[in-house]
Amino acid sequence: MYGLTLRQVRAFLVTVELGSVSAAARSLGLTQPAIGQQLREFEAQLRVKLFEKVGTRLHPTQAGLALVQPARELLGSVGRLYEAGARFRAGNSGQIRLGTGATACICFLPEPIRQTKQALPGVEIAVTTGNAAPMLEALLQGTLDVALVAAPHDSLPRSLEAELLFHDPLCALIPKGLAHRMAPHPTPQDLAAHPLIMHSTGSATRNLADEWFHKAAIVPTPTMEFDSVVAIIELVAAGLGCSIIPMMAMTKERPDLEIRLLDPPVERPISMVMRANQVPDAALRMLLGKIRAMTDFHRSCSMRSRDAMSPATTTPTSAAMPKP
Repeated sequence: MYGLTLRQVRAFLVTVELGSVSAAARSLGLTQPAIGQQLREFEAQLRVKLFEKVGTRLHPTQAGLALVQPARELLGSVGRLYEAGARFRAGNSGQIRLGTGATACICFLPEPIRQTKQALPGVEIAVTTGNAAPMLEALLQGTLDVALVAAPHDSLPRSLEAELLFHDPLCALIPKGLAHRMAPHPTPQDLAAHPLIMHSTGSATRNLADEWFHKAAIVPTPTMEFDSVVAIIELVAAGLGCSIIPMMAMTKERPDLEIRLLDPPVERPISMVMRANQVPDAALRMLLGKIRAMTDFHRSCSMRSRDAMSPATTTPTSAAMPKP
């Protein structure tokens, strides 16, 4: 059975349909001897006679009739196999497993994901959120395809490759009612004088904020800690304290808040990380391209925001999203 070929199966079915070897040869663009040879090999593999001649036509024997449906199903399965391969080549099939921090998931990735899904509706994009360390471990284990993390390149294992997308500055988030009492560029001493609402311990933002305070010999004592930057923003807006958040998180104008660059400044590198030997398929290449396009947009907004930021500044200037 293992010697059967698709050409033999196709020659058999066309001969059954047309009733002659010569007609099958013309239909398949082959010579009559070639079709005859394929049919003889097919019969030899199965050890049954498949045709008998009635007048000028070939008719399938009972064994031949019994093989027609399985042969059609086999060619149909092969056709579906090629179709599935074609969908993957085009990128419109399969799954992309994306890891990211919560802030990037909320404030940066929705547009690249939306554009990719719009172009490739058959692709599933599964998003996992968490801190950088478990994201990198998942990449090493092969359970993620790409991760967007806030981690320096020199901290990555050699089996991973990182593409630096941009530097995201950390900013002081201040309730509007407190803005007049805060320096244009708050220092650790300025913020430590007020209740602090911080990211949870272990996150990249929290680690950088703690280091910023420690360099000024200050140990911050947050009154509240959250994994969600959205929760932090709303609690600061309610006047319950100040915070340090990534500039990326402020995607909308908020008249009840002010955001100011820190003194000294702090930035977190945002990198796209993949396995060093990884070959992206078409769908993943499209998502990576959309992320890079969003990166260019984010850089331009960030530069305008830094130039314009002053004690009276509220949030980064809005701009048009990149086109799909």
